[in-house]
Amino acid sequence: DIIERKRAENALRISEEKFRTLVDWTYDCEQWVNPQGGIEYISPSCERITGYRPKDFISDPDLLARIVHPDDRQTYEKHKHLVHDETAGINNVEYRIIARDETEHWIDHICRPLFGKDNRYLGRRVSNRDITARKQAEKEIRERNEKETILTQAIHSMQLDVARDLHDTV
Repeated sequence: DIIERKRAENALRISEEKFRTLVDWTYDCEQWVNPQGGIEYISPSCERITGYRPKDFISDPDLLARIVHPDDRQTYEKHKHLVHDETAGINNVEYRIIARDETEHWIDHICRPLFGKDNRYLGRRVSNRDITARKQAEKEIRERNEKETILTQAIHSMQLDVARDLHDTV
């Protein structure tokens, strides 16, 4: 009986270690938000993205709302209410945050309802990915395209002027 209990405890310890390794070493910020809006779990990668530690978010569930960029707060607040709606499916939203070091980061947030074995609503499973580099690249491409459009229009205008001058000369 003792040997069997020790085997079960060892198997549980190994299983828990695998689980912790998987969730604690994710690159994106993973979290479990309960139906009341409290944070049951948040991965250590939150510190890499926001500068705040998991315990900061767990002790203060409104921390994320406070670091959302002022221009994106309305979008975030509207989305935040999904945590109370177990019928809401997978949802995706992008917003900016102001990290602890005052840098701006774009977040790709995707969440889905989370249910237990008994089909009881447990809250939302959230993945937050830092997409700042992608947003910067998109901005640079937009700016380059705008410059090319202006340049193309200027060249076309110059071509028309030259053509008109040639026509008038001939």
